[in-house]
Amino acid sequence: VSVIEGDAVTIEKAKEDAEMFGPENMAEETLDDGFALTYTNKGGMGTNYWVKVVRTIGDKQFDCSTTAHDEDQQKAAVEFCKSLTK
Repeated sequence: VSVIEGDAVTIEKAKEDAEMFGPENMAEETLDDGFALTYTNKGGMGTNYWVKVVRTIGDKQFDCSTTAHDEDQQKAAVEFCKSLTK
């Protein structure tokens, strides 16, 4: 989890950034204070399960992102990111 410095990140920007990885199965969820974006892609070691959750907590925007090993880990990561509070 990190604070986003500079321009705010939008779902459109996150999807544009994901394009360099050849995303498949992209899903997005609008949150009250941001968004969650998940997708998969094929890499040298098999399928990668990407997570990018951006939330505004207080007056700061936070990036909670990871690459998981499977769909269950991907879902758990999204739930963790959605659980963050002040």
